[in-house]
Amino acid sequence: MKRRAFATLIVLALCAGIVLANLDTLRMMLPTRFSDTELIYAQDGVTRYYYHTLSEDAQIAYTLILNAVEAHPEEIEIPPLDDEAFSAMFQALSYDNPSLLCMENESHIVMRGAKAYFVPQYVTDAETCRRQTDDLLEKAREIVAQADSLPDAYDQELYFHDYICQNTTYLTQEDDGYTAYNALVEGRAVCEGYSRALQLLLDMVGVPNYLATGVGVDDNGSREGHMWNIVTIGGSNYHVDATWDDLDAEDIHHYAHTYFNVTDDYIGVNHEEIAPAENNCNAVAANYYVQNGMCFSAYDDACLQDMADAAAQSIQDGTYTIEVWFTNEQAYLEAAADLTENQAVYEVLYLADRRVAEQVDEVVYVRSDVTRTLQFAFE
Repeated sequence: MKRRAFATLIVLALCAGIVLANLDTLRMMLPTRFSDTELIYAQDGVTRYYYHTLSEDAQIAYTLILNAVEAHPEEIEIPPLDDEAFSAMFQALSYDNPSLLCMENESHIVMRGAKAYFVPQYVTDAETCRRQTDDLLEKAREIVAQADSLPDAYDQELYFHDYICQNTTYLTQEDDGYTAYNALVEGRAVCEGYSRALQLLLDMVGVPNYLATGVGVDDNGSREGHMWNIVTIGGSNYHVDATWDDLDAEDIHHYAHTYFNVTDDYIGVNHEEIAPAENNCNAVAANYYVQNGMCFSAYDDACLQDMADAAAQSIQDGTYTIEVWFTNEQAYLEAAADLTENQAVYEVLYLADRRVAEQVDEVVYVRSDVTRTLQFAFE
């Protein structure tokens, strides 16, 4: 009887093992229910433009990954997504979160039965990533604190734009410089780093904005992938390209506002294949030149006097620059020829402040026939 009972126990144990194994197999065959996942990023005060373009399952995957990725897990279970939905979700994660530093540009899904697992690729280990993230956010908070006293969103945006241009060097080698950390902490970046840095600062003060991508075409016709920002000021959308406003590579060694709060038509002259395609950037009220009274339809005595007043203010501020934009080509060509070739810019300086003008050794300028803008720096 004892031997038979022992044999029966062995059979029962084997059967239990088979049942457990079958339950595990069954669990793998059944999809996980994610319907109770709280979509905490839907209304957290950040624009998250790309998040709101996703399907519900992709939004759930976005939420689960963003919640967990800081700890650097090897995989994260998410709802199953097809290739198109996964690609859109992964882009949204990257484009909406400028402080997300740890993930590579490539990741993938692994399927086990009916369950899907996101397998991230990491740039650095978890400790390094945490340290860099802390350093980035600390630096961003310092910059934001300096803009706290400014009167409105336009002035904050302008301060952030100028800070980035003044403190970041553009990298010609594209093996690094893609993050906000590269721009704000290391002070060197490519266009993606500039754009993500501006995005982060605007996010922190609650100014709606998102990233745009496309192809930039320079004056020589060279084409290159590019990134910049769409910013909402006063209820209207504007393009802002801080990278192209940073004149590191020019003789002027300064920054401009040629691409600060411009329209679709304006930026479309040398920014192509823009995505998203519809940005509704049609207003000019928050354009830099309009805001500063440096937008002209004619080149005449009134224009010269306004330029002189602006030069006097820049001398007082210690910036020693003036910038002008002409809304029609004829006025622009007249101004460019007179101010640069005929050196009438020196007359502007004499109108502004004769004593200072006499101390100016040289005036350097940047001329853009495409945008009909001129910038002058006094040295």
